[in-house]
Amino acid sequence: MIQATVQMHGRGVVHGDLHRGNILFCLPGLETWTREQVNVKLGEPICSTGDSDTESSTASDSDLSRTCDPSSPTPEYFVYPLSVEDMIPLCLVDDCSIRVVDFGEAFFSHSQGVQKQLATPLAVAAPEALFEDVLTPASDIWALGCLIFNTICGHSLWSYLTSLDDVLIDITLAYGRLPERWWTK
Repeated sequence: MIQATVQMHGRGVVHGDLHRGNILFCLPGLETWTREQVNVKLGEPICSTGDSDTESSTASDSDLSRTCDPSSPTPEYFVYPLSVEDMIPLCLVDDCSIRVVDFGEAFFSHSQGVQKQLATPLAVAAPEALFEDVLTPASDIWALGCLIFNTICGHSLWSYLTSLDDVLIDITLAYGRLPERWWTK
């Protein structure tokens, strides 16, 4: 993630939306694994029907071979993704590569920065993004720091925040008073 950020910034590109959902783990040979090899390396899939009254369960072959009703907008079941914590050992052992994706919020950096609204999740958004202020490569560095903390510790740097006010309170408690121009917003 760090190398990708250095390369982007070296080319004058600011990603603008670095978060866990935009990081892909590419496992070599994955496309040739059998179902059994997938289950051994990644674990049995945990499925849910989406019905809140039904417990999640391990998927059986019969579950995985069912077809969905094409007229239904909802799948019969879904499989929860692996957590980053579960992927780290695979990446360390199996010559995995990590890819940064989704450049929909990206922009070219300028010496004076760019002012634009981003859709970055609150847990990784830089303060200047929260206030719709001028954005620079430093916005990506903030998000990268939050991502690294989250990857190492297994939880968000800013607790489990649900609102902009919660994020701003935590940032202010951690770093002190924010610049005056933001207090007036």
